[in-house]
Amino acid sequence: MIRAAIVDDHHAVRIGLNAALQSGSGLVSVGTAASAAELASLLYRSRPEIVLLDINLPDGDGLTVCHRIKSQAVAPAVIVCSALRTVP
Repeated sequence: MIRAAIVDDHHAVRIGLNAALQSGSGLVSVGTAASAAELASLLYRSRPEIVLLDINLPDGDGLTVCHRIKSQAVAPAVIVCSALRTVP
């Protein structure tokens, strides 16, 4: 099983991704965070192999957070995603 952390500021998205991971995907959720600040302690506690990271967080943009994650000595893979939809 691959250990994954979920980071998204929307509660429903975190629940949905968590449920998807538990459906036999070969991934297991080690926790969720709603902000970059919450992610820091989650990474320290759970040491995930993958981080599913929202691009828009209330306390920082996902790209900056991704760079911070990847600068760690042993960094997890990061998948940046967004449910943001623009209407023309």
